[in-house]
Amino acid sequence: MGLLLFALASLLLLIGGGGVAGLIVPRDHRLHALEWLSLAILCGAGVVSMSSFLLGWLVSGTALRMIVTLICLLLGAAGIRHWRRAGIEMIWPKPASVGDCVLLCLLMLQIGLMVWLSLRFPMAWDGLLNWEIKARLASLNGGVIPTAYFQSKSLFWSHPEYPLLVPLTEAWVYSWLGGYHQGLVKLVFPLFYFAALGLLATGSARIVKEQRTAWLPPLLLFFIPLALTRGGSVTSGYVDFPLAVYYLAAAIWLAEYWQTASPGALRMLGIIGAMLPWLKQEGTILWGCLVILAAIKAVRQRQLLRLWGMVLPGACVLIGWMLFIRFIRAPLGQDYMPLTMATLKSNAGRIPLILRTLLTELVNWRNWGLLWPALLPALSLLGKREQREPTAALFLAIALPLVLFLEIYLFIGTSNKSLENHLDASLPRLMLQVSLVAVLLTGVALSIRRDSAG
Repeated sequence: MGLLLFALASLLLLIGGGGVAGLIVPRDHRLHALEWLSLAILCGAGVVSMSSFLLGWLVSGTALRMIVTLICLLLGAAGIRHWRRAGIEMIWPKPASVGDCVLLCLLMLQIGLMVWLSLRFPMAWDGLLNWEIKARLASLNGGVIPTAYFQSKSLFWSHPEYPLLVPLTEAWVYSWLGGYHQGLVKLVFPLFYFAALGLLATGSARIVKEQRTAWLPPLLLFFIPLALTRGGSVTSGYVDFPLAVYYLAAAIWLAEYWQTASPGALRMLGIIGAMLPWLKQEGTILWGCLVILAAIKAVRQRQLLRLWGMVLPGACVLIGWMLFIRFIRAPLGQDYMPLTMATLKSNAGRIPLILRTLLTELVNWRNWGLLWPALLPALSLLGKREQREPTAALFLAIALPLVLFLEIYLFIGTSNKSLENHLDASLPRLMLQVSLVAVLLTGVALSIRRDSAG
């Protein structure tokens, strides 16, 4: 019975998210079924969590669940109607050879393995005590996180100031299950893994302009150990992997915008990117990087007015959450020193250690396999006219966040643990957040080299 209720909750999420995807996708875009399903998962989690948060101030319990359900159904109907009126073409995957069938089977095996691992292993520390704890509190309070939780100084260790996309998506599942069930709620995360596979396949096909080479990037994901197990992974219950999937989706539309200067691509970038600050604090940094990179192209194309339309959704989410945290007087962590030039100068001596740790992590095969060294062949794409613009955008979408992430360690406090411990604990998870873009670029480069050799 629990699996059926989970399936129902997931179906409603997909209907709402699929409707949003149908409403926002550019009219001239040929939408692949895998891309639509992937966007449906991402948009659906955004719809369910944001609706639950906003409506939770007015209703709770069964009324909240029914209203969110109605919103999902209405969005689904609106998306279908818009699709028909706009004449958006849906492309269904059609394996053209035995090799394609084998690759599809391997992808299905990946998803099955993620489901099995999620059911087999418990959530890791942060998955339980920073994220699922919020979902459980909501489950005990009619789907609404109690105001007292955000104000509790005794629970500051669970970071009440963290955004709520994943916890409220988990709470949505709990509302249908009739109570909290950590085993079943972990199945939310294989949905994000499926979205990653779909985006890697369709995103690479868009860059390479060849569907038959699109299966390599999603296959490469299986060989990134940190994406599958341990802290930050699909099976850990952390938010880092879902954040990486949202960033991948936004980066694909950034590459599309750099390649075509399409207003529709910029709109998609703005809407998908707006969900990054609703996932985690680092999502704000990733969103800011997207704004900077979109601005570079917008200035070149003299599309500054359209750029403001891309910035507005994310700015509303970010500012809205910050105002809520200030209004509710949530206790904030004291993890960072003042963000001043004086702090920067006094901690400049940390730079050699930070860079050494980064270089060591880049070749840490236990976490990454050969991902980061294998990314180097993608540099050759910068010399190809057709792939130069999207490749440059994706490279910058990897490099710029990494630079900003490293700067965090110049301001982080060391009163509770050393800088080395901070780096060891968090740097791999920060790298994971941009790693799916690296997987995409590596797969694209290998696909093009294989075709050239053939």
